[in-house]
Amino acid sequence: MKANRFILATVALLVSAHFISADAAEPAFHITRIDVEGARWVSKDIIREESRLKLGQFYTEKELVLALRRITRLSFILSADFSLAKGETYGTYALVIHVSEENPLLFQYEKSWIDMTRRENVKGISYDSGLPPSSDAGSSTQSLEVGGRMNIGAYGIGYAIVSRESPSVEAIDAPFAGLNVGFSHYNLMGKHVFLNVNLQFTGERVGIQYDRPTYSRVSVKAHRPISPSLTVSVPVKKNQWVSFDINYAKQMQEYDFPEVDVPIQDQVTDKRLQMDLSWYYDTTDDLLIPLRGMRMESGVEYVHQKSEFHGGLYGASDWGVMPPPGERLNIYGITQNMAEGTMIYVKIDKYWSPTNRLAVDVQAHGSHRLHEAGGNIKDMHYRELGLAIGVSWDMWGRSLTERHGDLRLEVRGRQFNQNIVSFKSDERVLEAGILFRNRWGVIRLSYCYLYNSLGASNGETSDVTNRQYS
Repeated sequence: MKANRFILATVALLVSAHFISADAAEPAFHITRIDVEGARWVSKDIIREESRLKLGQFYTEKELVLALRRITRLSFILSADFSLAKGETYGTYALVIHVSEENPLLFQYEKSWIDMTRRENVKGISYDSGLPPSSDAGSSTQSLEVGGRMNIGAYGIGYAIVSRESPSVEAIDAPFAGLNVGFSHYNLMGKHVFLNVNLQFTGERVGIQYDRPTYSRVSVKAHRPISPSLTVSVPVKKNQWVSFDINYAKQMQEYDFPEVDVPIQDQVTDKRLQMDLSWYYDTTDDLLIPLRGMRMESGVEYVHQKSEFHGGLYGASDWGVMPPPGERLNIYGITQNMAEGTMIYVKIDKYWSPTNRLAVDVQAHGSHRLHEAGGNIKDMHYRELGLAIGVSWDMWGRSLTERHGDLRLEVRGRQFNQNIVSFKSDERVLEAGILFRNRWGVIRLSYCYLYNSLGASNGETSDVTNRQYS
């Protein structure tokens, strides 16, 4: 309870500190021309569009800095700067925007080493955490993405990203591959509307999971066909917009229970539709490594999920039925379960740079489920509050950064409080790592320690079991 109050107080402090500050009167510049320099692969029209500046208007230096930050938040822009030149007539100025962009072909590689301590304080309640009731070694995850982009018209960009992930947590052990193909438009119908259409292809995922009801290991195979998604964002003000997101996913899973007396195979088909209506506010200076500014997001999320269960049996059983060799006997039939839920959420991120090389950030988020019907949707918690504090250090200074790219040391601590049906979960994470970024891509290496405490929501903590995964 005290942790929740501290998180809420932190949120109030962040918001008030950002908006209450008074601005002194500043001189304004009459901008009659906007020139873009340094753009080789991206359309200059997109750069001008993202600035949200109009010719013939007066802008203060602060407004020009915010326009520059909107440009640097583009995923393909590494850095940007501006200068003022004399205009064609007295008292007018030409704004010259200098940009440094990523290559049209680039990569992103991430690897994390994870140690986890799990403590369960539950009595008389069966909870399937997917983890075996015994010690387990530390794990690691890694992912590699290679992508490319190309201009399509004045405001459009087409892209394709090939990915390969090797997560050794959450039951998936073997690597799997994926492909994302999409199109983004930055000025739809000339109304400053952003549109993104994406198609995701995911390869087969295989792994081993522990099943508590049968006290045995389960072989898991998961396959997901094409998953489409759509995003439409409409600007409200220069740093605010309203966004609508919708995505659909279908996944088929097979579960084999080879360790039970009667080998069983279950098939599950999940169909999921998710829609989000969100409000965004953003004044940060970078999409991946923000050092200054604030981000806020609030919205409503709706999820509708339908699951079909196909139960099956191999070999002889207590039912006294023997299927023909090599054939599957379906004795459980098909059962369906439909679930839906609506959740509201708020996210607030604040970034400072006390010195030229040091950056500090505080992130807070909260969510609450408004309604549910049918079964439980695992990733939509009843209530969640989280707080994260991080610092990053520029390891080789501005001159080397401009020549070779960003090299930063990152340290972050996070705490989450979640209510899941009849359970309460407290999670604390400490993460430290190194991040390198240049025009060719991003490399991030990190170590993560995770502590998770699971207990009944009524506060009962008897029959304590300590389980170490380290």
